[in-house]
Amino acid sequence: MNKSKWLVVPILILLLFVQLIPYTLTDLLGEELVLKVEAYDPRDVFRGDYVAIQFTQERAAKSLLNNDESMDISRLYDKKIYAHLVKDNQDEAWRIDALTLEKPNSGVYISCTLQYFDKYDLVLNLDFGVDRFYVEQNTGSEIEEALRRGEALAKVKVWRGRMIIDDLIIH
Repeated sequence: MNKSKWLVVPILILLLFVQLIPYTLTDLLGEELVLKVEAYDPRDVFRGDYVAIQFTQERAAKSLLNNDESMDISRLYDKKIYAHLVKDNQDEAWRIDALTLEKPNSGVYISCTLQYFDKYDLVLNLDFGVDRFYVEQNTGSEIEEALRRGEALAKVKVWRGRMIIDDLIIH
């Protein structure tokens, strides 16, 4: 019985490290991109200073979705969708080139989910799974104000559909 108690601690430590592997691989092997961001109202006393962001690319035209026109879009809610990204020729930010239901074989893509479909504007509201960036103490309000003015970009890393925010760039 005593031997099994000693096995619990190493197993828990191993599980902790296994949780860090996807993040670490994305950070080390991911392609670095720049995405446009917008701010929305962040307030959380218990988690420290952070900036809540929404990527401009998370609102995509329905025409980018490669699917059967007769398909009911509401059946795609909370399903995995892949956003294929290309670098925009006009500025340094990347944009969505296509949305697919199948995992792409090549190129840069982000795995996301469909949260809402605006039937009137024909816009898909996607969730990239990353919505906050932790900042140094007492700098959150200044960065948030720059985001509200549209003077910020996010430097992200993407690897096999997984995305992490590396830094915020304030103009």
